[in-house]
Amino acid sequence: MRKNFLSFLFLGVILLSSCTSNDLSSTPILFYGEGCPHCALVESYLSEQKIVLSQKEVYHHPDNASELALYAKHCNMDTKNIGVPFLWTGKECLSGDEPIITYLKKQR
Repeated sequence: MRKNFLSFLFLGVILLSSCTSNDLSSTPILFYGEGCPHCALVESYLSEQKIVLSQKEVYHHPDNASELALYAKHCNMDTKNIGVPFLWTGKECLSGDEPIITYLKKQR
């Protein structure tokens, strides 16, 4: 009985991890909020440097906010205290204007 339970648990972990990683985009996504001053700093940097990123507004689009939470959860971040701007790099999560701009500068 214990062996069956452990086998079931192991299979569940494998399936859950494969589903979660398959749901995540491998391309960068910037999540922002309309009227957010820190988001405006990142957007200004993107514009000045002519960097094009997929961008999703979260204040007025609950589906985008839910997607942001999915990425934050993947990065073991507290999904109840996520702020914008938030960048999913395709591998990791960055939150805040300074960390995002620093990351973007390093990519150039």
